[in-house]
Amino acid sequence: MNDLNLRDLPGVMARRRNGDYEVDLWGADADWVDLFGAVSFPFVRVRIDGASNLPASGGAILVANRRLGVGEPVAISVAVRKATGRLIRPVGATDLSYVGPILRRFGMIRSSPVEVRSVLAAGEMVAVSLTSERKRRAGTISSDLLAPALDLGLPVIPVAVVGGEVTGSWRVYIGGPLPAPSTVRRTPLAAAELADRARAGVQMLLDDLFPV
Repeated sequence: MNDLNLRDLPGVMARRRNGDYEVDLWGADADWVDLFGAVSFPFVRVRIDGASNLPASGGAILVANRRLGVGEPVAISVAVRKATGRLIRPVGATDLSYVGPILRRFGMIRSSPVEVRSVLAAGEMVAVSLTSERKRRAGTISSDLLAPALDLGLPVIPVAVVGGEVTGSWRVYIGGPLPAPSTVRRTPLAAAELADRARAGVQMLLDDLFPV
C-alpha cells in the first residue's frame, strides 16, 4: 500500500496525461486504489471484529451480506486495508463501456469464476456479496464463485457488515475460515455445500450481532 493522499492528485493526473502509469492484469490502478483509500478512510468509520481471521498473505474469499448500494463492499475494503494493509478485490465490475473500466481501476473484478480464480491464484483476496436481503438476513450466493477457492485449497471466510451509508459508521465482523466440505472430491456438489456453509456462516454472525 502506497502513502498517497489528495495532495498527490495533481501528480497522479499528470502521469496519466503522459501515459506514465500501469494497471495490473485485472485493470487495477494502484494510484487510484490508494487515493480512494485516502478519501474513504476519514469518512467510512469502521469497527473491525475478528481481524485475526484475515490471512496476512495468500488468496482467500470473503463472503459478506449486502443490501442495496455499495456501502458494504466499501466498508469491507476499508476494514481489510486498515487491518492488514492488503487490497481486496470486490466482485461486481460490469462489462459496460466506460463504467466497467472505471470500476476495474479501483480494484473491482467481474463476477466470473475464471477471473476470481486468476486473482486468487495470484495470492490476492476477493470479496463476494450475497444477494441483497433485509438487514438481518443473509442472501444466497452462486456456488460457481466459490468453486475456485475449493479448487485451489484456499479459505472461504464469512463476514457480517452492519451500519449505514448515512452515518458512515460500520461494523465489520469477520468470522473464522469455513471447514472444508465433507465431499472429498472437488465436484459441483462440494461447491454447493461450501456455498450453503458460507451463507449459514454469515447468518450466524448476523444472529450474534442481533440476538433475539
